[in-house]
Amino acid sequence: MWESCCRNWLHEAWLLLDEHIVQLWTPRIKALDDRYRAATVDDDRQALAQFHRLPSPDLWWWRRHPCVLTGDLGRSLRSAGAVGIDVDLDTA
Repeated sequence: MWESCCRNWLHEAWLLLDEHIVQLWTPRIKALDDRYRAATVDDDRQALAQFHRLPSPDLWWWRRHPCVLTGDLGRSLRSAGAVGIDVDLDTA
């Protein structure tokens, strides 16, 4: 969830930046957000809410989990009802 905390900071800082900086960085931030969306799936309050309190809806990145569910995180999310690609890296 480190990425979510960093994205929170950016969300809050964005309001303090001048218009020139916002215009300059918006395409880059959008591209990174698009990459994050492509690597994750919307949880729709299925599994993630069992592990942490979900913040306001405008913090959409807190409502997504990885598409590929592996390791301890993958097992925990699947046990809570998350749906994703199940890859066992130990045998891959």
